[in-house]
Amino acid sequence: MSAPDDPLPPLPDPAALLDRIPQMLWWLDARGHVRRVNGRTLRFSGQTEDAFLGDRFLEVLHPDDRPGVAGAWPRLVGAGKPFSLQFRLRCNQNRHYWFLMQVQPEQTGGWIATGTVVEAQVRAERRLSEVLEWMNDAFLTLDAGDRLVYVNRAAADLVGGRPEDYLGRVLYDAFPDVDGTFRPHYERARREGVSVTFEALYTPLGLWLEVSAHPGGDQLSLYIRDVTERVRARRALEEVNSELEGRVRERTRELEAARERAEVLAALGDVLQRAVTPDEAARVALARLGVALGATAMLFVRLDGERLTSPEVWGDLPPGVHERALRPDLGRADLPVLSRALKEGAVYLDDYRADPDALVDVPEALAFGVEPVRDGAGRPAGALVVWRACRAGGWPGGERDLLRRAADTVGLALERARVLDHVRRQRDELQAANLELRRSNEELERFAYVASHDLQEPLRTVASFTGVLQTRYRGRLDERADVVLDTIVRGAERMKTLVDDLLAFSRLRSVRREHGPVSTAEVLAAALEGLGVALAETGARVVHTDLPVVRGDAAQLTQLLQNLVGNAVKFRREGTPPVVEIAATREGAAWHFTVRDNGIGIEERYFPQIFEIFQRLHTRDRFEGSGVGLAICRRVVEAHGGRLWVDSTPGEGSTFHFTLPGTSGKSARGFKVSGRDVHTPARGGE
Repeated sequence: MSAPDDPLPPLPDPAALLDRIPQMLWWLDARGHVRRVNGRTLRFSGQTEDAFLGDRFLEVLHPDDRPGVAGAWPRLVGAGKPFSLQFRLRCNQNRHYWFLMQVQPEQTGGWIATGTVVEAQVRAERRLSEVLEWMNDAFLTLDAGDRLVYVNRAAADLVGGRPEDYLGRVLYDAFPDVDGTFRPHYERARREGVSVTFEALYTPLGLWLEVSAHPGGDQLSLYIRDVTERVRARRALEEVNSELEGRVRERTRELEAARERAEVLAALGDVLQRAVTPDEAARVALARLGVALGATAMLFVRLDGERLTSPEVWGDLPPGVHERALRPDLGRADLPVLSRALKEGAVYLDDYRADPDALVDVPEALAFGVEPVRDGAGRPAGALVVWRACRAGGWPGGERDLLRRAADTVGLALERARVLDHVRRQRDELQAANLELRRSNEELERFAYVASHDLQEPLRTVASFTGVLQTRYRGRLDERADVVLDTIVRGAERMKTLVDDLLAFSRLRSVRREHGPVSTAEVLAAALEGLGVALAETGARVVHTDLPVVRGDAAQLTQLLQNLVGNAVKFRREGTPPVVEIAATREGAAWHFTVRDNGIGIEERYFPQIFEIFQRLHTRDRFEGSGVGLAICRRVVEAHGGRLWVDSTPGEGSTFHFTLPGTSGKSARGFKVSGRDVHTPARGGE
């Protein structure tokens, strides 16, 4: 036989075992009186067990917590359900710690309670409570039974009352109006364990509230903000937007109708632009408008005094109107409603027969409209008349606008036909006048050329023989004779200069040359060579930048630059050597030239005058000349398709500008480096 099993060690005493566990335990009888506490409770509190027995444990609580626990304890025990209480327990050194007691019923009819120190949690909750009390928004906390376990000051102020008035009450009992609207959101937050935010109207206060429900354990925290103003503003904005959308839709319909009318008017205008006669314009207008207006018939008549002439008809005119409208002796009295419109303005009738001036022999009800057609001066020149079936709403503003604009368009077409006829007559007269003027100018230019050419020989003879007389007889006759001879010689020389300049001016038109590439640098050199004596005598200095190749006539361009530089030298300031600067810049397909001097300058009021032939600003005693030079310059520039103008400041100098057509756009390099002198007066023995 085998040896018997070793005997089991004795079981420990249950009371001793409970004394050693770290949890604080209390045993209560059925009435809730404490019968025993474990060692952990005694060690933590520093009290004897007698201090807890019966209901003496209330003496161990903080004085502020005793009334609340004493009042709640019998009620909670009497309910026979698990409950919990939080209070401050006196411990060693007479300090109080927050203590959470959770009480459970036992099968024997008594109770067992477990205790936990929650000092840290309570302090954190208090700090949170202080924050919540400072908030401007409402904050509530519900327990598992939807009882209010926390209500901040803002929440109480929102509904009226004090926070303690609502603590411990079921939310839906304290505020029955939130049951139907708010409750489903709270239940969803608990059921799904998610935060839920919504807006709802709290009817008793007429306030819109934004509520955020946040579940946590068996509690539900509610963060509530008054958003009444925001909701009102949003709803007001929504109403405005809705109203605007309605207006936009209505405006869109109006614009669509306006677009269709505009298309009709545009097509009508295009066709009328091609119409040659007023009758054709009227026929086109009636055909286009009749379709657009849904008309049964349209009529256009022109007004000639009291007579209505040239009727144009589209569609089927009502019986009675048709016979009258086509009468050759039709007058305003035959169509009284139309006559009234010509006198007073447009007439629109929902039923033509209802008007007292309507023709009695019109058999059916028809809507009627008439718009006067006016001429360029605004006087009635005719009328557009439309008949169509009667409709609800009569004549819409869009249809009236279309007919009015069409009448204006027809009026413009009639005026255009009249103006075109007038323009054709004026054009024919102008062409005839231009031909006569061209012929006259050509004859004058031929006369000037022939006269100046033929005058050269007798002038040379007069000048020659006068010079002989002056040379041979000076000092042999009396002093008066010498003065007369000097006057004759100077007059002959001036006449020769005038004839030469006039001949040069007339040759610009009478002698035609083909234009080709011309180096303006070489042209300038030739011009300065012709001015060599004047440049040397005055000490003039001429400089230029790189000058381009242009398309033109070399001889004429030489004359142009010689005249401009010569004027700059001639009209110099006393005691100041002339300086002439010539430059050119590209402007598109053309070249812009400037000739700048430091001379006496020109007043602005004389700018137009200086380019006219024989116009002088100074006497011959001060400056020699014929008054033809700048006129030649302008004719040369215009003959090359350019423009000549001047800028000037009296006492400082002048700048003459002119443009010439370019060729390849390249400058004529190699003549002189940019900025170097073309001509510098000789110095010393050079």
